[in-house]
Amino acid sequence: MSRMKRHLEASDDYEACGITGDCETCHARELVERVADLECDTDGWRAKIEAMHRRAQHLVEAAEEWEERCMVAEKQVDRLRAWQATVVRWIRHHLAEPGVREHLAELQRELETGHHEA
Repeated sequence: MSRMKRHLEASDDYEACGITGDCETCHARELVERVADLECDTDGWRAKIEAMHRRAQHLVEAAEEWEERCMVAEKQVDRLRAWQATVVRWIRHHLAEPGVREHLAELQRELETGHHEA
């Protein structure tokens, strides 16, 4: 709708301004329309900002969850390393016992040849 037509429909004294659109009423109405347009733009931006904030919050929560998972994984790695060290010590200890190396060599030969010696 043109500004002049809006002025004609809304102004009681449109003849006083000569329908030029230069009267204070026309300017006031135009400013009100601009403010309304800006409010719509502001609402649109506000919605976008709120959506970005929700997304950022989701990312923060996901990062915190991954941080917790990493800490759990690090603890599991530490436990596995400790268990590995225990197994290595146990193997070294038992390899030092008499006859163990010979028995392992015999098992190795059986694996290579594919048959078991009684």
